[in-house]
Amino acid sequence: MSGWTELLEEIKHCKTSKDENAFDVIRKKYLLALHHYTKRNIIAYYSGFLQQGNVFGIDINDLDINGFMTTIHKLDCSKGLDLI
Repeated sequence: MSGWTELLEEIKHCKTSKDENAFDVIRKKYLLALHHYTKRNIIAYYSGFLQQGNVFGIDINDLDINGFMTTIHKLDCSKGLDLI
């Protein structure tokens, strides 16, 4: 896995299509590599925990249930799940 500096360089040099940006291309690349390694389903969950000040809703809680249920719908449960 690359360090932060290497990731920024990779993003900087990434060629993208009109509909994608470099962050998405690189994120998908590494999530796919992890999936090939673990053979499991993967959900990458992002929050604003690094934001300054009092930010509401940065934790995983019961309010996230609809999003998680939508995300896991029709996944092969026998493969397990990696939640990042």
